[in-house]
Amino acid sequence: LTLFFSACSSSEMVESTSTNIYRRLFIPHPTNSEEKVEFYTKSDCYKRPKKTIIFLHGHQEKKTGGEVYLDWNELTRWQDKGFLAVAISLPGYGGSTGKSDFSGPYSQDAVEGVIDFLLNKGWADSNNLNIQGVSRGGIVAGRIASRRNEVKKLVLISTSYDLKKTYEYNQDSLLKKILIKEMNPIKKEFEMRSIKPDSIKADMLILHGKQDKKIPFSQVKSFFESRLESSQRVTRLKSFNTGHRIPLNMRKDIIDRFINE
Repeated sequence: LTLFFSACSSSEMVESTSTNIYRRLFIPHPTNSEEKVEFYTKSDCYKRPKKTIIFLHGHQEKKTGGEVYLDWNELTRWQDKGFLAVAISLPGYGGSTGKSDFSGPYSQDAVEGVIDFLLNKGWADSNNLNIQGVSRGGIVAGRIASRRNEVKKLVLISTSYDLKKTYEYNQDSLLKKILIKEMNPIKKEFEMRSIKPDSIKADMLILHGKQDKKIPFSQVKSFFESRLESSQRVTRLKSFNTGHRIPLNMRKDIIDRFINE
């Protein structure tokens, strides 16, 4: 990546693989000022709030964090649609420091810190804030949407809604080993990382693979059905004949229509 410096701040600049220039920004973690939270956005200096979409990644072996959305050209696509597009690196990924806690309070606070920063700067529109989360990023997105009314639309991809059931389902898997490494598998900790169907006031789009061996489709279907019974908000479920990973080209148009409608 080529480094630049911004005319509107001293933040580091990076050039993505699509040659569009983005700002790489850091804020102090809201609960630990010695740690930092990394996020990427376009290099414009916004003079008025813009409709906003926030991207939260899943687990990555290379732990590149939010930078992956530059590589996928997603920030450019949404910027061209008139959105403020922001990709956040969860703690322990990319340039975000601090320990990964499997979508727990530390990760949730990190993302909320960035949201507060964008709103306080006047960059993000509090009436048009959208979040897209994948896997562990989906858990964080769901938990935040359950306590922030600013979230207008929520896209959850390959997400666990009941982490205790996911833990029990993955008895000997790598997922269970990662989970045990990052959190204490007790009732209280599971509850802080699970999503209740009636707690989210935003419209929801749920995307999940029927062959997912980490988070069974039956758990997702049960959440969806409970959501329909308990909420008047728009809720859609789209299934794919895939495993845990749903390729970008399969989900992109579906997400675009949902966010733009």
